[in-house]
Amino acid sequence: MTLSDNVHNLKLIKEYLNIIVEGINDEKISKYSICLLDKKGCLIYETSNFTEDIHLQGFSKNVIKEVIPITDKDENITYLLNIELVADQCNKVIKTLVTMAVKAIQKELAQNQYLKEIEDLNHKLDLQNKLYEDQTKLLNFILDHTKERVLIMDEKGRYVLFNKSAKELMKEQKIFTLDDVYNNFKVYDSDGKRISRDEDPILSIFDGKFVKDFQVSLEEHDGNGEKNYIHVNAILYKDESDRNLSVEIIDDITNYVQLEEMTDAYRNKVTQLNTIIETISDGVCVINAEGECIVGSSCNHHNLFPCIIGCCKEDKPCDFNCHKSINNYKISKEDGTIVDIKKYLLQKLFEGKRIKKEVFIVKSNGKKHFIELRGNPVFNEDGEVDYVVISIHDITKTKEQEVKINYQNEFINNVIDALGAPVTVISYPDHKYKYVNTQYLQILSKILRTEVTRGSVIGKSIYEIIPSEYIYLAEEEIDLNNLIPKTKTVSLKTSDGEIKHYQTIHTPLKYSNKKINIIIVGMDITPQIQLQKDMEALTKSKEEYFTTVSHELRSPIAVINSVAQMLLSEYYKDEFNDRTKKFVGKIEKNSQRLLRLVNNFLDITKAEAGFMSLNLDNINIKEYTKSMVDSILPIGNKKNIGIIFDDNCKTEVIGVDIEKYERILFNLLSNAIKFTKHQGTIEVYVAEEKKYVKVGVKDSGIGIPEKELDKIFDRFYMADHSSRRPHEGTGIGLSLVKKLAELMEGKLEVKSIEGQGSEFMLYLPKCTAPEKSKEEALNIYRELERDLGEKIFLEFGGLNI
Repeated sequence: MTLSDNVHNLKLIKEYLNIIVEGINDEKISKYSICLLDKKGCLIYETSNFTEDIHLQGFSKNVIKEVIPITDKDENITYLLNIELVADQCNKVIKTLVTMAVKAIQKELAQNQYLKEIEDLNHKLDLQNKLYEDQTKLLNFILDHTKERVLIMDEKGRYVLFNKSAKELMKEQKIFTLDDVYNNFKVYDSDGKRISRDEDPILSIFDGKFVKDFQVSLEEHDGNGEKNYIHVNAILYKDESDRNLSVEIIDDITNYVQLEEMTDAYRNKVTQLNTIIETISDGVCVINAEGECIVGSSCNHHNLFPCIIGCCKEDKPCDFNCHKSINNYKISKEDGTIVDIKKYLLQKLFEGKRIKKEVFIVKSNGKKHFIELRGNPVFNEDGEVDYVVISIHDITKTKEQEVKINYQNEFINNVIDALGAPVTVISYPDHKYKYVNTQYLQILSKILRTEVTRGSVIGKSIYEIIPSEYIYLAEEEIDLNNLIPKTKTVSLKTSDGEIKHYQTIHTPLKYSNKKINIIIVGMDITPQIQLQKDMEALTKSKEEYFTTVSHELRSPIAVINSVAQMLLSEYYKDEFNDRTKKFVGKIEKNSQRLLRLVNNFLDITKAEAGFMSLNLDNINIKEYTKSMVDSILPIGNKKNIGIIFDDNCKTEVIGVDIEKYERILFNLLSNAIKFTKHQGTIEVYVAEEKKYVKVGVKDSGIGIPEKELDKIFDRFYMADHSSRRPHEGTGIGLSLVKKLAELMEGKLEVKSIEGQGSEFMLYLPKCTAPEKSKEEALNIYRELERDLGEKIFLEFGGLNI
């Protein structure tokens, strides 16, 4: 309650009290006292006609006292009315009158209070309306001039209100509903996960949730992949129609995110740079124009440069001019020239010049150190040197290592030169010389007919050095997936007409992803080549000698064999007695053996010399093999040996040289019969494999010792076995059979267990020969059929059956 309200109320009460006093006076009441007190008991108003001596006269016991509270409309006591009356017949009337007056006062006071409150409320309402109007104008002004976009969305996803910034964007992007957002953009959350329209967090506002600091990114469906980042806050709001609305404040933070990414990248680079500076073995410092080190690494492995690469004090970067600075050491160039490092280094750098990898010698505590200095000036916008960056690297160990490496290189070069073999290293694929030894230079000098040095060769391509006719000596194509050494034999004609022969080994060594060095080592094999030529000439002479002798022997042997056969014929059966016939039989048998030996020797000589031709014909291998087996059945029967033929082959026709095939099979059967005892068995079979038709001859004979299996196909080799003695030959048969098999692009293998028998396997390729005319084929079969008996006679005639 204000002061004016109190004054007004007191005036009202006093008016009522005055009326009461007038009424009392009209009733001729002799003695009374009326006092008005506030709620604290302070006297505000008083009227009385008591004399001062009333109490002294003994009237006090007849005085009636009454305290009546005056309350407001809320029944709070605001004033106290104190009444004192002399007791008489009128006191009840006065009390009633006063009580009625108090009620009238309270009622009027309450009415005045109500009117005042209504007036105050109307005033406050006017003020609030004015304030609301001003705040609304201010809010609209702020919203229309803020960069944030403010939108109000209903539960159906429609934007019903928006500020100026949002309106411009919506008009530009043609966005009027939440559906438009998801139709025009791909939306991702802060973790990069794509979200759908139904997953939009703004919709959770209508479920009573609160969206704060939610970040999403938008990417156009048909755009270039660039993303826009927005920051969203949203709350639920009910309008005057009790509609649920979502108030969204959207802030475009694309630039902020990009700045953060750039800042993070910058921080990472700064961190990496600091890490690099702290971890590299170099001393690195940045010096300003006043000579102060503003940045420096803490590296100081050798305690040689404590100032320039560290700090004199922990709390202050070092000064380049301090007493610990590097310029206080005795420094010289590698040629011994003394250098004032301060003048040389700083002066040169602050003049805008660069220092590139210069080496100096520093003497400290009686020790000599090698340092490598590098420096770069950094210019400001005005083109002036703002500060310089200096790096110092202690390369003492490197220099010491260089000395060791140079010594080792010299040692290795001496060792390689002492080998007496030409050696070179060529890079691949550019084919440039990286190393040559003395012997290789000597060969190059002879080829080029001029003196060649290492300096004139190293670093150059072989195509620049070697004449085109000799390029093949060093040129090489390398398979990067199969780095295997290759061997070449080359012949060179020197300037003096001498021919030299070398065997070179080209060894590729990979030393990086696709970079290879080819090490070429040569060996002078001129003596070996000459010896080989001499041996070939000797061998040729021997072959010619044996061939001539064989031809010369064949004619008389054939005559002896023919005469022996004639003497044993029916025509002369009565001319000789049994003893003479026996001697003539021995002559015939041994002449046959000798004739077979001469034929085998002639054939193997022709095969090894490459003069034996191949004449392929298509035959039914199963039927032809069976017919050959059937033709020797009588021979097996004489020795009581069972000969079995087995067919397990689907392929029928293949191309073979029939004469050579007969020769192979008869030789294998002859050996099987020769080394199989009476009542033994021999199995001949035709089987099929993936690429070959396999023809096998398996016997139950004496077998071959395991240690001799890899030798039985050698020329003139005969197994050393006592049981073989009666059947020993020259050791040419199996060697010739193997040659014949290889000539038909087949192969011959053997399996054997001593005492249990042997199995020889002939593999013939599954191929066919060009078809011949029927007449040619018929003539071939007739000739083969006519010679078959003679072949059987020659191959099996010498057996002891």
